[in-house]
This record gives sequence, C-alpha cells and structure tokens, in this order.
Amino acid sequence: CKAIESIAMPDSVVSLSASAFGDCGGLKNVKLSNGLTSIGSYAFNNCGGLKNVKLSNGLTSIGSYAFNNCVGIEKIEIPDGVVTIGSDAFRGCTGLVSVGLPNTLTTLESSVFYGCSGLKSIELPSSVNSVGSGAFSGCSGLSEIIIPSGVTVLNYGVFYGCKGLKNVVIPDTVTKIDECAFCDCSGLASITIPSSVTTVSYAAFKTSGLKEISLPASVTEIGRF
Repeated sequence: CKAIESIAMPDSVVSLSASAFGDCGGLKNVKLSNGLTSIGSYAFNNCGGLKNVKLSNGLTSIGSYAFNNCVGIEKIEIPDGVVTIGSDAFRGCTGLVSVGLPNTLTTLESSVFYGCSGLKSIELPSSVNSVGSGAFSGCSGLSEIIIPSGVTVLNYGVFYGCKGLKNVVIPDTVTKIDECAFCDCSGLASITIPSSVTTVSYAAFKTSGLKEISLPASVTEIGRF
C-alpha cells in the first residue's frame, strides 16, 4: 500500500483491524469513519508520511502501536469517549508538538508517547489515574508536567530522558516513585516530594539535574540513588 496517499472511509466502518494500514509510507491524509469506535494495534504503524488525522467523535479505544513512528503527525486531538490509550500508541512520533486529551481518559499505558521529542507541553486531565511505565520517556522537549491527583504511582522510567523537564507537580496521592522515574532528567534542578510518598525506588533520580533533595518523614523505603 506504499503508493496510497489518501483514504476516505465510509461511515459504515466501525473498527480498524490490527495493522490495517501498517507500513503505508506514502499515506498523507486519512478521513476516518464517523462511526469508528476502535483503532486496532499497529493500524497506522510506520506511516511516516501521515500528516493529517482527525479522530472520530465516537472513538472509545486506541490500540497499542496504533500510530507508532508516524513522524509526520504534528497535532492530535483525542476525542471525548476514549478511556484508554494503548501502549506505544504514539511511540516515535518525533514531529508531534500538540496533544489534546479528553476528560474521559483514565489510563495512559506504557510508552504511549515514548520518544516524542518534539512534544513541549501536555495537559493531563484530572480523570487520569494511571500513567504507565515509560509513558513520556525520551520526550526531551517536555518542560513541565502536572500529574493528576488520581495517580498513586510514578511508574518505572515514566519521565526517563526528559532532558528539558524543569517543573514537575506531584500530587499528594502519589505513594511511590518507581525506578528511574526521573532518570536522565538533566534539566530538573528541584522537585517537591509530597508527604504521601512512602517509597523512593532504586535510581529514581539517577543522572538528573537535582543538586539537593528533601525527603518527607513519610518515606520508609529508599533505593540506591
């Protein structure tokens, strides 16, 4: 399908199967069905020429690796109704600079925005209560993140390699900062850890820019720094 440049789907289409348009490198524009409810895993995997995608309002799920390595996409708006974005869904989308997330979203699975180096800011809605391991790993352009109050764990490598990250707001619902959560965050000079945190795991801040760190009295377990 490498010669296909544009696709317009009829509204009768309700789901895209796994790898439906995977490796269609010449694809530039997609008009999705208004009746579409799910985008399968790898549906647009390696569609490096894809630039314009408007997601359907009836969409409820985006599968893992759905837009993996779609380096041409600059902006994506996730519609209301989507609850979970699958692992690695936008992995390697280096051209992505703007993402809109809905208030229905509860879960960002692992590595969902891994390597999205062009992403400078993202607002996580208050509905989000789970952010998977490596979700923003390699987002070197990201400068600030406010973590919603429903989140209880900062998972493994969640911000690994976010070299431009300068400001992080951690809510008082977080109880654990997992391994390498802020590894290689060289721009991070300070951070406030709330009194809800009981565990700071191995290498949580390894090779970060922190010069000093104050741990609350609630902490009962500290891994090797």
